[in-house]
Amino acid sequence: MLVLRRALGIGFAMAGATLWCDARPIRWQLPTTPNLVGHAYEEARSLVPPGVTVRWKGGAGDREYIQVPGILDIVIWQWPLPGTPLNPGEGLTAVCTDTVAAPKLLDMRVSAARQVAAERGLRLVVAPDGRELRSQDDQKIALDQTILPGTQVRVGSSIPVVLTNPGPSDSSSGFWLLAVGMLGALVGMSLALGLRR
Repeated sequence: MLVLRRALGIGFAMAGATLWCDARPIRWQLPTTPNLVGHAYEEARSLVPPGVTVRWKGGAGDREYIQVPGILDIVIWQWPLPGTPLNPGEGLTAVCTDTVAAPKLLDMRVSAARQVAAERGLRLVVAPDGRELRSQDDQKIALDQTILPGTQVRVGSSIPVVLTNPGPSDSSSGFWLLAVGMLGALVGMSLALGLRR
């Protein structure tokens, strides 16, 4: 009779019911959802109990989440709410911010602008045709960008930039402008001194 009671007790425990077996209560504990909201993606992953699956979503929860190393994405919403018991096989959904502010790329060499964009999980393309940047573009200057700095864009997006060849206004040519200016001043002074004699 004792064996039968234990077998029945295990069956009821797996169903989530409380039962008495050998005069001791047995309760099956279901995992509860942790509070992931406000935590960074990596930290939130570590808070999830073993065996619980999470569907990570981005944006407004309407697309799959894209995680980019180095980008601090924050969980902004979850379902079920924290503390809700999860039935076996049931998971939870967490929505992360997967947008970043477009950086200011104006007046930067393409090689530097490309690195700044990559740090935020973004790519640069040439405006207006959208072609990929080539290695010969690296020395050009980003004259304009079609997505204004500070605009929230999805990680993995492209930022079209208008390119120009470096000219006299380029900071690397500032040395030569200074040298030519000083040379002109010396020539002017020597002419002025020569006229006095």
